Amino acid sequence: MRLSRFLKGSWKPTLLSLFLLVASISYAALPEALEALAPDLILINGKIVTVDKDFSIQQAVAVKNQGIIAVGRSRDIQQLAGSKTRVIDLKGKTVLPGINDAHTHFLGFGLSRPPAALDVSSASVKSIAEIAVMAGRRAKEVKPGEWISGSGWDEGYLKECLEDPGVRHPTCWDIDKQTPDNPVCLVDFSGHNTWCNSKALELAKVTKNTPDPTGGEIVRDSKTGEPTGFFKENAQPLVRSLIPPPSKDQQIEALTVAMREMTAMGVTSITDASVSPELWSLYSDFYRKTFKEGKWTIRVNLLLNWSGDGAAAGKADLEKAFASVGLSTGFGDNWLRVAGAKIVADGIPLTKTAWMFDEYVGGGTGGLAIKGETEQHQYDALIEMIRFLNRKRMQIGVHSCGDRAVSASVDGFVKALREDPWDARHYVIHADFVKPSDLQTMAEYDIGVCTQNQIMSKIIEFMGNIAGPEKSANQWPLGDFNKAGVWVTQSSDTPVVIPNWKQGMENCLLRESMASGKVFGPRHRIPIKEAIRQYTINSAYQDHQEDIKGSIEPGKLADFVVLGEDILTIDPHKISGIPVLMTIVSGKIVFSTDKSIVTLK
Repeated sequence: MRLSRFLKGSWKPTLLSLFLLVASISYAALPEALEALAPDLILINGKIVTVDKDFSIQQAVAVKNQGIIAVGRSRDIQQLAGSKTRVIDLKGKTVLPGINDAHTHFLGFGLSRPPAALDVSSASVKSIAEIAVMAGRRAKEVKPGEWISGSGWDEGYLKECLEDPGVRHPTCWDIDKQTPDNPVCLVDFSGHNTWCNSKALELAKVTKNTPDPTGGEIVRDSKTGEPTGFFKENAQPLVRSLIPPPSKDQQIEALTVAMREMTAMGVTSITDASVSPELWSLYSDFYRKTFKEGKWTIRVNLLLNWSGDGAAAGKADLEKAFASVGLSTGFGDNWLRVAGAKIVADGIPLTKTAWMFDEYVGGGTGGLAIKGETEQHQYDALIEMIRFLNRKRMQIGVHSCGDRAVSASVDGFVKALREDPWDARHYVIHADFVKPSDLQTMAEYDIGVCTQNQIMSKIIEFMGNIAGPEKSANQWPLGDFNKAGVWVTQSSDTPVVIPNWKQGMENCLLRESMASGKVFGPRHRIPIKEAIRQYTINSAYQDHQEDIKGSIEPGKLADFVVLGEDILTIDPHKISGIPVLMTIVSGKIVFSTDKSIVTLK
């Protein structure tokens, strides 16, 4: 067997196996064989946080053919170098396994970035008045009748809403004067609320007599009954469906922007959590176009949502969607693969649409976003949807924010796995609030949680006005999850927020409000090592890929992020500001900014 062919195969080399191979080669051919076996890349003099079972710290790592072949002391690893090996002196810099953002809306993130859309996030604007000015400025730049889109607004950081919390909301009248001839559609940071102007209402033919769709609400003026331009949950498509979709070229460019920006943040794997048939096709085209060009730099897992995102679904929708589809979890390769399927069970707490056992402040318990005439019909439909997908060998992620929705999802998982057990690793997406009695069941059936602590600092203080102070202090109860033995992954849910995983880790450690610095639920703080696991090896476990990624160990893919500060010892309040110096995927440097990291040869 030719040595080059042997090394290019699917076999994952380790240091021991390399030495055994060398021992079988004749003395005369030894120099050439050693050169062929030499690593492509070696990193030395670093703080290599391996995230192995012992969370060991090493100094160096060697890479060959996209994989890790050795980790250890710098002087030992450096001796493996050949004449063509690239050796990089990290000069003490910290290295983590590549970050795995376990729940994103990848295309949405790209489309939310300027110039595709107005950035009306809390980082850019602080008031409704500022947003009105921004929309008016865009109206002067586009043709009359052309749609103006934007995303990211957050009531918790808008001056007018803060002055009258829970009562003052954005309305069409706030932006009508600046945009009389252009329909405006602005999606909030969560993606669960839409704010539009009167021109958009006119085009959507929404009036005081328009009924609320199932699972959604058209917010109306309390005195006149007229729609205010504020749409919640499943009411959003009444307006958003009218916006001309971006062209295929625009979508490809948006994916390119998303991949470039997240690569620069140290992200090497993501899950796109709501993939329609159309988006599946787009990803396929994007993959063919960019992979050969070396521009595909992130491993993408696809969570299929083929029952109609933004609309109430039922088992019949799934049966129709999957009737001619032979896909199951794991289809694809290490760059683009099917992770499983998604079900949207309820709304979100901020709009009081998440299904809860206890009433919200002001009343109501939310509800399920599943087709059905009664709560019981909706509950039964959710169970049947889970059973159907489980039989299709699809890992299932169920969007469940309220504790009652989480409990219903767990009921479905248990029923499905009892009748048809397999290594599914089903999980609850978000799990803002969880009934304590469900945790042990989740651990027993290997049901995980994919949560978004990065969002916490933005909303946790405001949540007291929604769910009450005691309930809000236990939102995203990481302490309870860990104590019960429930596996947890972390994610951004971008474009809900800019996907800064370091902010997410900081929030895991501190649980402080961005607005005031006040601590909420201190017993749910977790140590930095556990936060790192949730962004690396745990996310790899969610992907059914913990054997090939998620830690820096021989035999795994060479995906790393190099940081400018020691994340293990820095003041937790400074974690979010740690610079990313370098991102390495499959042993290839795909992003680098720091010139102090020296290539020795």
